[in-house]
This record gives sequence, structure tokens and C-alpha cells, in this order.
Amino acid sequence: MTLKDAVALFRKKQLECVMVKNKNNKFVGTLTRENLIDFFYHNISLNETIEKHVNKDCPMLNENQEISAFFSLNNCNVIGIKDESGKVKGLLTQPLLLKSFISFISSDLSDKEENNQSLTSLKDCDKNGLNLEKVYNDLQHLKDLEQELNEIIEFSADSIYVTDGQGNALRVNKAFEKITGIKKEQVLGKNGQDLEKEKIFNPSVTPIVLKERREVTIIQKINNSKQAIVTGVPVFDESGKIFRIVLNAKSIEDSEILRKYFMQKEEYSYKVIDNKKIDNKLIFTSPHFEELVKLAEKVALVDSTILLTGESGVGKSFLAQFIHNNSLRAKERMIEINCGAIPESLLESELFGYEGGAFTGANSGGKPGLIEMANKGSLFLDEIGSMPLNLQVKLLQVIQNRQIIRVGGTESIDVDIRIIAASNKDIKTLVKQGKFREDLYYRLNVIPLHILPIRKRKEDIIPLARHFLEKYTIKYKKNVEFMADAYEEMVQYNWPGNIREIENFVERMVVTNNSGEINKKNIEENLLEKDALNLQPISINKSMPLKDALYEIERMLTIMAYKNSPNSYKVAKILGISQSSAHRKIQEHIYKQGS
Repeated sequence: MTLKDAVALFRKKQLECVMVKNKNNKFVGTLTRENLIDFFYHNISLNETIEKHVNKDCPMLNENQEISAFFSLNNCNVIGIKDESGKVKGLLTQPLLLKSFISFISSDLSDKEENNQSLTSLKDCDKNGLNLEKVYNDLQHLKDLEQELNEIIEFSADSIYVTDGQGNALRVNKAFEKITGIKKEQVLGKNGQDLEKEKIFNPSVTPIVLKERREVTIIQKINNSKQAIVTGVPVFDESGKIFRIVLNAKSIEDSEILRKYFMQKEEYSYKVIDNKKIDNKLIFTSPHFEELVKLAEKVALVDSTILLTGESGVGKSFLAQFIHNNSLRAKERMIEINCGAIPESLLESELFGYEGGAFTGANSGGKPGLIEMANKGSLFLDEIGSMPLNLQVKLLQVIQNRQIIRVGGTESIDVDIRIIAASNKDIKTLVKQGKFREDLYYRLNVIPLHILPIRKRKEDIIPLARHFLEKYTIKYKKNVEFMADAYEEMVQYNWPGNIREIENFVERMVVTNNSGEINKKNIEENLLEKDALNLQPISINKSMPLKDALYEIERMLTIMAYKNSPNSYKVAKILGISQSSAHRKIQEHIYKQGS
């Protein structure tokens, strides 16, 4: 075979290197693409035979030898691999090795600590200008930057939607899904014009940006129902072509709340219904709560049993006090009982009272229970879903007969009470699970009043924040004000703790603020929307597999580290692990938990 034949073969097969054998099929050397280039450069005739120009000094390694042996050989571009019998099985080149290495790096790497053995084998690889350790570090750095960018995009409170230069969606974040109600799977890979035809976006911003080559802001209909203010910004490459389009969407509802507040700040009003005490004022402006208050005013005048439901912190106890204050029993007491706060062993005696000598340590004269003390007034049973089943039977008898029997007693005592119950749990689900009596549920659910969480009545966020700001600036004698961007951030936040969280947050802001101004940065530093960040103490009260206990500890430590430093690099430093591991743990314990 001539060198000309070899050139044709290299071009056809896209080869880097070939083994050369003689007529007896014995390996005599190698020929590489670089060799052919050298031959052409030195004007060697392509009609000459290959055997005159092969590399006869090709180093050989056994197939079971570590690849690190390759790096200790000087001036070597090709290495032969032979089996135990000495037969040449193949060739290994530097480009092939580098290609395999890059493929390895691009895969989902485990911890750097786990790759120490692989890294050690790369220490001496720069003798031929191929420093694979540097390549590894550079690629790992790029991967870390990509992860950091992904975290910034994904955890951003603002909606982010990115397309390529033709308007095809490349990535969207969780805030986009939340604001628009559209799952990322519905848009990724699709062109803006196609999404417009499907009525997902109407109109689509990307075709407008591509046509006008400038920043564009429009009001967009989403799925022919929800509206959003959408801004598209073109990103140009060095040649002046549109390389990416970055879009941001804001809820019309959130924007309208803020617009009304800042356009009419002096006249901006909200309803304040005094509940006798300053701490019991009902602060609202939302239509939902206004309708709820109107209904509460009506039912307050009758003695029907009321069941208040809603998440923790929405204001159930305030509404219960409002109902009592507007009832015919307003001059009498309202006794509040938190059924989840009193130990089960004491709950019965606290509710129903006891006769003298009923049990060891009992008062010799006996003691009236809380139900008895509420006579002529109202009885508010908070967290009714936590009441034990055995006491549910006795409570049912109280509702039916308006009579109680003290612990250790035999005589019935008449009670004239109005019962208001409240629960942050789904009582229907508890009934199905056998944890709550069905007959008691129907007795309590005569007039159901459900309070929506604050995230579903965002109009109330600013009035509540202003009210608590006034309350705590007076209490702590400080002059502090929320800035416009702070209110914007507060409206966008979901407040999983509802009104209670707003009050606690505002108090903390007033107490810790020294500048007199609370801005967006202060809000971002003190609010974390992930529900997973609401840490609960680890309590081991039963046997469990060790791996489950270790997993729980890992979860808690990750959350604690992320609370202090919401960045995978800093979390990695705190936990003493690699950044890639920290990223995965954040995804597993925080991002997925909060989704």
C-alpha cells in the first residue's frame, strides 16, 4: 500500500491512526494523520510504500496495565495495547484519550473526593503538552458555573423565560410556572409563533422582539384567561445577530395591587373593624374577606354552631372573637381552648372540670372546667381536629344536651354556651381516616366559614403590613418605613405562615432596622419561600433504620446551611463537601421539597 492509498483510507474512514502489518500479518508499526501531514510538508512522494515510513518504535502496554503508565512515556503520541499473548489488539492516541476524558467529565460526575484516584493518574500528563488535569479543572469550573447559573435562574422570584435567536424556548424557571400556570413541558422547545397559534400566549412577545430588534413590553393573555405584563429583551452576539431573548412576566393581579397603592397612597384605605382590643382588629381590603365578615355578622346573631377552617395563621381566632363580640353574648366571656396545646391526660379535666377527690392531687373542693366557665358566653374550640376520640364522644353529648358531667361526678350540670370550633386540618379527611367522629363533624359543621390563605387574597398583604408596621414602630419607638420595592417583594411572596408570619416578619424588620428604611434587599435577606426551610426539630421516639435517621440529619444540616448561605458554593464549604454534591443535596432537600 502506498502513502496515497493511506491518505484515501484516512479520509474515507476519518481515522486518526492505523496499525501497519507486513505480508505475514505481523505488526510492524503505526501511521498517524500527523505523519501524513508531515510527509506532505517535507515533499515526500505519496507513491512511496507505507512500510518505509511507519513508526516502528511504538510503545506497547498490556491491556490490564493502568493507563497512568502511558503518561510516563516521553514524546509519545500513540501507544499500542496488547493482550497477554503479546498480540496487538489496538491503538490509543492522545486525541482519542482526550475525547473519552471529556465525555467522562460531561457525564453526571460524582463527588471530586470520589475521583481522587482518577485525578492522581493525570499528574504527569503535561509532558506532551496535554495537561488533562488542567482540562479536568477547567471543565469542572465550567460545570460549576453552569450549576450556579441554573440555581440563580431556578430560585429567582421573578419569572424567567429564555429563547434562542429564532424564538424557540430553551429554559423557563419555577416562578414562570407559578405566575403563568403553565408547565415548562408545554413550552420548552416550541417556537413563540406556534405557542401563539395554540393560544397559550396571545400575543407572543418573541416574534415582536425578533422583528423590531428592541426591548418590548406588552400585556399578554395566557391560555385565554390569565393576564400578565411581559417584557422581552434581545441579547445580541458579536456580529449583531439576536443570540437569545430573555422574557420576564409579572402577574397583572400583583401589579394592580401595587399600582393602586402607590397611585393613591394618601387616599389608600382599607377596612379596620375594631374587635374591642387593638390586637384583635380585622384588617382587610379583599372581596373574599369582606364577604366573610358580612356573613359572620349575620350568623353572630344566632346560636348555631360554627366551624372555622383555614391554614394556620389565617386569623381564625380573630374571626371567632369578632363573631362573639357581635353576638347577643358579647357582654359575657368567650373561653378559648386550644385542643392541641393541652396534654391529652389533662384535657378532660380542663374541659369538664372535676369533683373533689376525683383523683390524686385533685382540689378537695373540686374545680369547674372551661366549658362550665363559658356558661352564658361562647366556647371557642381551636384545633378541634386534635381532640382525642374518647373526648369527642363527651363533646358530642355537650352539643346535643347542653349538659356536662365533671370528672368523678354523677350529676349533670346545665350549660348555656355558643360553640365555635376551628381547625387547620381537613376534618373530612380525618373522618375518613377514623380519627374524627362523623356525627360530631356534622354537629360542628352547621355553619362552615372557610378563610383563604393570604397568598389567595394578596390585596390584604399591604394593609396588614402597614398595620403591623404602625403597631411595632409605636411599641418600640422607632421611625421605620417600607420602600416601594419592599412592598413589591412582599406582594410576590407566598407567606406560608399567613398573617402570623407577616406580623412576626414586620416586628423583626422594625427591631433590627437601623437605617429607617426597609427595601427589597432587606426583604430578600429575611424571607425564604421554600416550605422545606421551615425546620422541625428531629425527634426519634421509635426504632428506625439507621439510613433513615442519617438521611434526616443530612436533610436538616443541608437546610440549616442553605438558610445561612443560599448558595451551593457556600453550602459546600459549610458542609465540607464538593460543590456538585451541595447542588444535588439542595435540589433534593430544598427545591424538590418545596415544589
